[in-house]
Amino acid sequence: MKLRPVEVVHGVAASVVAIARICVSFRPLIVAVLAAAYAIWRTGLSWTPDFDVFWVAAAHHSGPVYDSAYLTALQSGPGERPFPYPPTFLLMILPLAFLPMKAAYVVWVTISSITLVEVGAKLSRLSWVVLLCPLATIAGLMGQTTFFTAALIYGAFVVQSQIVAGCLLGVAACIKPQVMILIPLIWILERRWTAIWSMLGTAAALCLSATLAFGPSKWLDWLSALPHFIALNNKMDVPRLGLPLPLNLVAGLAAVALVVRAVRDHNRPRALFAAIAGALLLSPHSPRYEAVDTFIPAMAAVGLSWQIAPVIVLLMFPPGAAAFAVTALLIGIPNRLSLPAKAEAPTGSPSTGSSAVSS
Repeated sequence: MKLRPVEVVHGVAASVVAIARICVSFRPLIVAVLAAAYAIWRTGLSWTPDFDVFWVAAAHHSGPVYDSAYLTALQSGPGERPFPYPPTFLLMILPLAFLPMKAAYVVWVTISSITLVEVGAKLSRLSWVVLLCPLATIAGLMGQTTFFTAALIYGAFVVQSQIVAGCLLGVAACIKPQVMILIPLIWILERRWTAIWSMLGTAAALCLSATLAFGPSKWLDWLSALPHFIALNNKMDVPRLGLPLPLNLVAGLAAVALVVRAVRDHNRPRALFAAIAGALLLSPHSPRYEAVDTFIPAMAAVGLSWQIAPVIVLLMFPPGAAAFAVTALLIGIPNRLSLPAKAEAPTGSPSTGSSAVSS
């Protein structure tokens, strides 16, 4: 029996839809297998710049880890490799030292990829697309904290409990506070005081735990080493997102205005995007791969509108600081003509506006 062209097209379309549904159903497993395979392949090539620093610092936490010369001597990579993170992050990564470095890297990349995609899926069903962008590849190559930090921030905006939300953001603040300095503004505007107090309490508890674990001297070592870290960072030829003075202040004020407008419009993904993008533009040392944190909120915010074009540009073409600022403005401005992407609200939480995501 000869099939008509229209029947062939319908059959192919049905097959594609069926495969897509299977992929969605087994998304965590697929992401885990692909991330683990990528990480295993990566460990056979060369050193992993940032993750090597994390693992060595965790393995030698009792030593002077904030002494750049001491820590660099324990690594195999080229150049000076300091550990610039606060003692709270050092406390979090101690379990890495229980595994060999390469095995720990595979676990790190696999878990962080799954966490980013699965938590991000509560904002946008297309969260997996973020792993296809070049900047995500760079973050994975380096073994950066970008995926974990983004997942913590997203989680704070998709959970129902304000206490849990505050805990998640408090942990993020103890890893990379510069990424989320504008995010509490959203909660202030929404009068989510329980979440704010929970965030402050979690950060304080982690600081106290790090002090008890390592002693107050670790904090003094970190603070005294910060000027050297900043000077070394300024010398590195790394593409950045942060704007110079006074442009970064202008960008910060614009981000605040966009956050206020997005909260008024009940579009929490757009508010989240504007807050993260504004923080990255404010900090002069924001590396370009940190833009990964903005991708999933951007997709959730713009939905099916003309603004999907700058989102695609942001995903696939790593921007410089000026290009990122312009692209962020195009995505962050309100658009009455958009058809919002469907976000998954937590069970029992009300749907509000175009975001439908509540904490």
